[in-house]
Amino acid sequence: MKRKLKAALSETEYIATTADCWTAHCRCFIGVTAQWFNHQTMQRSCAALACKQLKGSHTFSALAGALNDIHTEFNIREKIIRTTTDNGSNFLKAFRFYGQTDENNNPEPLGEGDGEEDDGSQNDDCDEEEESIEGVEFVDAGALLDEDDYLEYQLPKHHQCACHLLNLVSTVDASKAEVNPLYKRVSRWNSLFSAIERIVRITREQGEGALTAICSELDTPKICKDNESSCKGTGCSLGRNQCADGMVGPHHNSAKDQAPAPSRLEKRFGEMLVDPELIAAAILVPKFKTCWTSDENILKLCLDYIRSHLDCQAENHISEGSQSSEEEDFFSSLKKTGPLETSQQLDAYLGCPGDTVELSLKLNTALPASAACERLFSVAGLIFRPRRACIGSKNFENQLLLRLNKAYWKPFVTCSVLN
Repeated sequence: MKRKLKAALSETEYIATTADCWTAHCRCFIGVTAQWFNHQTMQRSCAALACKQLKGSHTFSALAGALNDIHTEFNIREKIIRTTTDNGSNFLKAFRFYGQTDENNNPEPLGEGDGEEDDGSQNDDCDEEEESIEGVEFVDAGALLDEDDYLEYQLPKHHQCACHLLNLVSTVDASKAEVNPLYKRVSRWNSLFSAIERIVRITREQGEGALTAICSELDTPKICKDNESSCKGTGCSLGRNQCADGMVGPHHNSAKDQAPAPSRLEKRFGEMLVDPELIAAAILVPKFKTCWTSDENILKLCLDYIRSHLDCQAENHISEGSQSSEEEDFFSSLKKTGPLETSQQLDAYLGCPGDTVELSLKLNTALPASAACERLFSVAGLIFRPRRACIGSKNFENQLLLRLNKAYWKPFVTCSVLN
């Protein structure tokens, strides 16, 4: 099964993974799933990669080592676009230290000596040698080797689970909004307790139908307006086949227009809204394109990203359609790109599906939520029952992978439980 799965992954250029931790019967496991697009059918495929036991403390280095070993085992470390996890502090720290960084964060090379000049006298050379010897600082090599330079593991880019962020908006942020001097008084808590007690009594004595009738007479909404947009966004992010990373931006803007406190969404999704990859992923989806935003800065970020990642064919296509003279091209750098011109240039790029389809597949391979791992752990709970709590971790992992990846060991099965 693993041999067929590795063969399928070797033929794929872009892969996204999801990771999460699961605890059962005093044992902790880390689960990893992989998602990719089939270039022939243009449909999303999914497979379970591992569900390994974690021993000891679940530190960020332990999680990074486990993820790095799983990626290396399947030879996909260089193909992974993003890894989606929840917002746990250990996962965030692991990707902050071992994830992909910019070139500016790389250590600078050591400088070379300056004592190679041949035009000076012998005395000058001796003086330079003495000065160089005096300037040498002796350092314990063992101490340097013992220091952790955070380069022993290599992790891909990190993507925070959008469903977890929406859940935090509806729970943590909503509870913070209720913290005020009036709410902290004992009388307020007593009234809240009395109201809940009355609701429970009505449900217990007269049934749920009586409570529904009372809510209908009082015209009480079934769901709070504050949580309606979050619930809809969570449902869209938990999809399997029709869910992609390009849905984060459009769903955020739609939820922001309907939410009574949009500042909470801005606080949680602030970093995602300025990520050029996520912006380009949304605009390259034919369902959205540029209809979900009118912000000139967002369109400019997307245009610059597409320009820098597409090949020369798209640029030649745009330059041929402009029919500008050499003199106009010479002074084109002095012209400022306005909102209309930016939109027209984006429409020109989007009008060449052959040039943008590869980039769209790459950016939309990742999933906005880690729900695939939740489904993996749901199946794991059926295997790792209380009566089978003594099963070995390797035996448990093999049974789980065989159950989820039926498409890679049964000849006539074409779908997976996770897909």
